[in-house]
Amino acid sequence: MDKKIFIGVGIVAICAVLLVCFLGGDGIFHSKTSFKTKFMDGEIQGNAFKEPDLISDILQDYRVDYSDHSNNVFYTFGVVKNASFSYKTWEWFGAKKIHSYEVNGITWTIYYQDSKTISKYHNATTKLGGYLCVAYKDGIYYEIGISSDKIPSNSSIDSELFKNYAKPLIESVTLKNASKAPYLYQWWGYSEGDFNMLVNDVNNNGFDYVYPK
Repeated sequence: MDKKIFIGVGIVAICAVLLVCFLGGDGIFHSKTSFKTKFMDGEIQGNAFKEPDLISDILQDYRVDYSDHSNNVFYTFGVVKNASFSYKTWEWFGAKKIHSYEVNGITWTIYYQDSKTISKYHNATTKLGGYLCVAYKDGIYYEIGISSDKIPSNSSIDSELFKNYAKPLIESVTLKNASKAPYLYQWWGYSEGDFNMLVNDVNNNGFDYVYPK
C-alpha cells in the first residue's frame, strides 16, 4: 500500500491547524464568536475568523476552520462516518485518549497530542499542541480540533487551553443532523475497496507492519 495516509479527519482536525502560521498573543479573550455550520453550531471564546476552504467541493460542507490570532488558538470542525479506525491510527501516532466528558446527554471523548509528538510523527517542527474532541451521535462522528502554541496545554483537562477554550466551546455546541457526512475513506482519498484492504492489513498484522516507524 503506497498511498499516503492523512490519518483521517481525526488527524485532519488537529493537524490541519498545526501548520498554520502563528502570531503572538497574550492568551486573554474579551469577546466571543458564534459559528454556524451545516453540522454544528456553537460559540468560540475570543474573536475568531473563518478560514478559506482548502478542500474539495465534495468535502468542504463538512469541514470548517477558524483562527483566533489574538489568542493564538486555532480550530477545526468536522464530521465523518465510520471513523473509529481513524482514532486508533491517531493513538498509534502518539495521541492520548485522556478523558470522557458528558454534556447535555452527549459524550465527548478527548484526545491530546503535544508538540514533540506532532513534530516527530508528522515530520514538521511545531510548537503547537492541542486536543481533539469527538462526539458520536446517530452513526456520525462530530469532531472539534483545538490547538495553540501560546496557551498552555497538557494531557489533562486542567490546562488553560482546555478549561478556558475547549470546555466552554463543547458546552456551547449544538449537533445537527449530518446524515450526508462523508465516510472516512472519502476523507482519506481512498476507494472503499482500498480502504477496507488497509483496515484488514492493520487488523491482521498491526500498525507497525503497515506503517513502520
